[in-house]
Amino acid sequence: MGKGSTLLWQSALLAGGVLSVLVAEAWALPAHVRAAGVSSTLTAIHMNTRQIFRPSFTIRSRHAAAMRDGRFSSDGQWFVTAGENGGAQLWSVATGQRELDVRGHAGAVTAVAVMSGAAAPPAESKAAKGAKGKVSKRAVTGKRQGIMVSGGADGAVLVWNLATGEEQQRLSGHSGAVTGVALSADGRRVISSGEDGTVKIWQVANGALELSIASGQGAVRSLAVHPKGDQLASGGEDGSLRIWSVAGGNPLHNWQEGSESVLSLAWSGDGQQLASGHKDGSLRIWSVSGGSRVLRDHDGPVQGVAFSPSGDQVASVGQDKIVRLWSLQSEQVRLRMEGHQQEIHAVAFAPEGQHLLTASADQTARLWWLDGRNELARLVSLRSGWAVVSPDGRFDGTLDGDLEDRLDAIQWSGEGHSFALDGFLEKYYRPALLGHLLSPRDSVQAEAASDSGAPNVSEGFFLPPKVTIAEPAVSAKSVALQVEALDQGGGIAETRVYHNDKIIEPGKGRKEEAEGDGGKVEKITYNVELVDGENRFRVVSLSNDRIESEPSSVVVKHGAGVAETPRLHLLVVGVNRYANPALNLNFAVPDAKGMLSFMMRSNVDIFKQVVTYEMYDGKATRSAISTNIGDLYKVPAQDVVMLYFAGHGKAMGDQWFFVPHELQGLDGSAVQEQGISAHHFKEHVARIGAQKVILLFDACESGAAMQAFAEFGSKRSMALLSRSTGIHIATATMGTQSASELTDLGHGVFTYALLEGMKGKADRKPRDGQVSVSELLEFVQQYVPFLSQKYETSAMTPVVNSRGNNFSVAKQ
Repeated sequence: MGKGSTLLWQSALLAGGVLSVLVAEAWALPAHVRAAGVSSTLTAIHMNTRQIFRPSFTIRSRHAAAMRDGRFSSDGQWFVTAGENGGAQLWSVATGQRELDVRGHAGAVTAVAVMSGAAAPPAESKAAKGAKGKVSKRAVTGKRQGIMVSGGADGAVLVWNLATGEEQQRLSGHSGAVTGVALSADGRRVISSGEDGTVKIWQVANGALELSIASGQGAVRSLAVHPKGDQLASGGEDGSLRIWSVAGGNPLHNWQEGSESVLSLAWSGDGQQLASGHKDGSLRIWSVSGGSRVLRDHDGPVQGVAFSPSGDQVASVGQDKIVRLWSLQSEQVRLRMEGHQQEIHAVAFAPEGQHLLTASADQTARLWWLDGRNELARLVSLRSGWAVVSPDGRFDGTLDGDLEDRLDAIQWSGEGHSFALDGFLEKYYRPALLGHLLSPRDSVQAEAASDSGAPNVSEGFFLPPKVTIAEPAVSAKSVALQVEALDQGGGIAETRVYHNDKIIEPGKGRKEEAEGDGGKVEKITYNVELVDGENRFRVVSLSNDRIESEPSSVVVKHGAGVAETPRLHLLVVGVNRYANPALNLNFAVPDAKGMLSFMMRSNVDIFKQVVTYEMYDGKATRSAISTNIGDLYKVPAQDVVMLYFAGHGKAMGDQWFFVPHELQGLDGSAVQEQGISAHHFKEHVARIGAQKVILLFDACESGAAMQAFAEFGSKRSMALLSRSTGIHIATATMGTQSASELTDLGHGVFTYALLEGMKGKADRKPRDGQVSVSELLEFVQQYVPFLSQKYETSAMTPVVNSRGNNFSVAKQ
């Protein structure tokens, strides 16, 4: 070991508590295993060292918690979920994205309701009254209308404005936990029930308490409002079910069969029937005109009930973890759906009647098909992060942020192995996945269900390689790393080594292959120049199915630990004038020059020197751009590289292209042949020596018409580029959204946001007079949609992927 160097070993374990959610579907081995003649009765099979691994769905995050409620809006545009982590979430049915996560309760959110569209009257703003509710980091786009209501264990009832994401009313009056919330048919009243034995009716407009009903039932455990809004039903701790007049709070009916608590209630769409779930495991169907039927199949309390829109079926859930769909004609269970691993608290029908939403103590909400295909997807809400995962392993969700707030915190694990969800990125990441799955359009569903050649994860897959790093041989200024990848059945498609989170160019390694006792072994030796301070090395290997291995890592400390001041190597490209004048833009060149000017004059205290490369209009050809990026290959590891591109971009399927000057059009073949793809950028970035790299694109397909899910076209491409290389990326919009140019700002919206952020507006966490990459990208994510709404431009949603070292880019 060389002078001044210290070796430290480091394991790659996630912090936080562990929840193992077992996948309960009956296992049938996938076709690629059956073809080999392997019995489907085994869960782990060893055949010539080929191991089939059947995992469990695992959540490793302190921010996950039991889900308590879930409801659809009556128009089917949204659904909401709520849980014990203190958040209530709004999800878009059209895109499958989590639009909002609102937090204003001191503790668990126990009940939630939503009304969207013009039918929901706006609530009077409480901004001037000191509302304390917090909204998620996702910026408001102005597309939402309506209100959401949440009730909490803290006794508060909160009204949220969907358009702004803000808390509009805080309704205080319950002396114990809120057990149910509902909205009247016209959206003008909120009805709530509580453990204090009362049912309260509030006015949405001003938050005034209109009526408080002392139920006389002990704690009110359940609540339902008549479809017309003129009556409400309450279920009591004492086993009674009572119907009240909303207008005056007068009792209309009082029913009771037994003394076990009424834990759940639902009204049929025609208002002629009530369904009640009881602590004794019974489900009762009550006729308003008199009489009831008792249905029994649950083993334990029935905690959630819902009528189908047609009124001929009832769904029920409870402590026994099984979702049941009952035929009211036969009074028999028509369908049983299993998958949840702990008790289920709530169930709701989608307005179209083809899907169910459930909320469970196993930290997931789930959506279910009602045509026999069972589970559609499971939803996980963390703090600022979220995930949607289908049973076959496809997923969407948060790629960046704190470790326990992104997809790394969700894993497929078991039998001594644990594979982070985003390690399946290349074959299984599907932006807008849930929107595809819920779409009524056959073509969209077919696209979502198309076979990528990857195995069904929950049914089992061949293990990716096992990787190790031998004890490094450290000299005065460099280290020799010997990496070993052992084939465990899935093959060895690619091995990646990262130095301080930035990928080392694969071609720099010397590879040897051999056959070991356990299978094929691939050994790669790298000679890497050390930087002062901590040198973190991490290795992963990908199987033939592009599934990442569990990582292996090592840390080498070198020198005195005081890094020298870096240089900034800045390449700016701007194209206003294209070979085809029809493609010309106004602000691409000014944007590029503005970025260059700011970085040169404002960062003398951060960088020793700013080395610039600039290319505009006719000089910004594909060949010239590649040559200039090639000049950055030999940049020292401790320096910073910033690449900025302004012009046209084109999203095509999962790939994204920057359009250089010489292109005559944006048709598919020309762009594919002459554009610079995200894959080309990946190859370039892998060869850049600097460990701190940021790539910025103020580019999109200008003026393109929005199509279903097209706005997510670049998301996958950018995620793959960022994660595989270990760099920071931000692009102006998603897919076919237009990158707006505003004369009032003097720049495109995206570049204006970047410059404002670096001038100091992004200096937030911590507020220390410097703007880091993570601060800048978080600011841009919020500020660009704000600007596009303020100036009434086309909607803009930046795509941000942030991996690798955090570092300062500006100082005030």
